[in-house]
Amino acid sequence: MTNMVLGRLRRQIDYEAARDRLAEIEARGEDRAVDEDDLEDEAEALETLIEDYEAREMIPAEDEDDDDFERVPGLSSPLAESIARLRLPNGNRVEFYAAPYGREVHMAEIASGGAGELLLGAEDGQAATVFARLADPASPVPAAIARLDKIGLFDGRATVDALAGEIEVDPARIVNLPPAALDQAGSCQSGNAGKAYFEANHCGSGGGPGFGKSESYCYADPYQWIQKTSGRRRATYSRMAACGSGTCRLRHFYKTASGYHTQLMIDVPAPHVAQYWSAKGGIRRRRRVRFETLGNSAFVRGWVVFHSQVADWSV
Repeated sequence: MTNMVLGRLRRQIDYEAARDRLAEIEARGEDRAVDEDDLEDEAEALETLIEDYEAREMIPAEDEDDDDFERVPGLSSPLAESIARLRLPNGNRVEFYAAPYGREVHMAEIASGGAGELLLGAEDGQAATVFARLADPASPVPAAIARLDKIGLFDGRATVDALAGEIEVDPARIVNLPPAALDQAGSCQSGNAGKAYFEANHCGSGGGPGFGKSESYCYADPYQWIQKTSGRRRATYSRMAACGSGTCRLRHFYKTASGYHTQLMIDVPAPHVAQYWSAKGGIRRRRRVRFETLGNSAFVRGWVVFHSQVADWSV
């Protein structure tokens, strides 16, 4: 056996061992008793080794600009499930999703396209505090949200796996409620007007429980699809304008040793604007967001920020 063949065999063995070790680290990082920061350096070194080997051996990688990238839910990861739906007085819908594989709770808000686009901001980042502020104090609390409560917001209240139906939010519980959008100007205007509105009102916005080092991207022009992958991060916050007619789709992913997993996949009818955030506990991972149309009569605009840290797992 030549030295060249032996060298290639050793690299393959190292590559496979690196994938196995990375998977082990990812599993350990899910344990709250483990300080995931202690595992970060090793995980980053292993990922570099894996990526270098795949580049050297020309193993096909997912193309950032591949329009056919994974149009079905990713790998074996189950999608987050809806556990509570709230209807705001102006018609906005707020929805909470629980991750069946971990302790995370994600949140979304959908608003009609126009001057009333969106409501909740960065100050409303925690799922537990948002639910406590909006929901009737007499209503039961989804158990996944109750577990995030560190200050007694839900003391004495019944818990359920998920709330049935949609809860109407009392207008008295809303401060500075924007009006219903109707046909007012907004992100779904055509041409430069819609682009300028999206840039001014959505690009640069914050939300969710992410903090620390971040990277952000604004795609205010109209697109059929947008996809962006981050460095090693823990949380994703995004806004999407679904415009035209038909349906658009927003998806959040995170990467493991086995590939990209779809974490959240939501269909949004046009014309609406939606904000979503999600996170994954454990070590930092590459994250990905994708905005796309499901028909030729629609277009999307998008904003995304990826954060390195998550506040107290209350995601």
